[in-house]
Amino acid sequence: MSMPEEGMPRSLRIGGCSKEELRSQLEAAGVSLNPAAERLFEDDRWETASDVRRVKIRTISVAELGLAEGATYQQCVALARELGYSECPLELAAALRLAYADQPVAPERPADAEPGSPPGAITVASAPLDASEETPRGFYLRNINGTLWLRGYWSDDEHVWAPGDLFVFMRNEG
Repeated sequence: MSMPEEGMPRSLRIGGCSKEELRSQLEAAGVSLNPAAERLFEDDRWETASDVRRVKIRTISVAELGLAEGATYQQCVALARELGYSECPLELAAALRLAYADQPVAPERPADAEPGSPPGAITVASAPLDASEETPRGFYLRNINGTLWLRGYWSDDEHVWAPGDLFVFMRNEG
């Protein structure tokens, strides 16, 4: 089983920033966005919260959720809910990328690698904006050759996440 990444914050301040402000902060921090992340930022259905709040987060592998053979995203979310966690708002991914500047450099993805999460990826669990295959599902964090990335990704409901894949969930309060 994988351990939470060293240096990963356990709580974050989210809200109070527009998407444009988040993009400016990411740019100022030298964070790169892939085309899927750009599409998410451009989507009008994603609105950031105006209220500032502090949330507790946890990085947890699919296997640590009790899914040693891997599982679909919905199966992962269902088990996370039973453990007291919930999906994150999309803006949490940007806040986490800004706060987690010490993410280890990811190993190169082999050219013949199977589809799925690339090495070193930490996916922020968040509800997709819609069920369309045209819309990226959410964000993941990666450090590629010393460049911090906030990357959007596509997947379908049948995709099986590997036991070692990492998700970030919010801790339910109360």
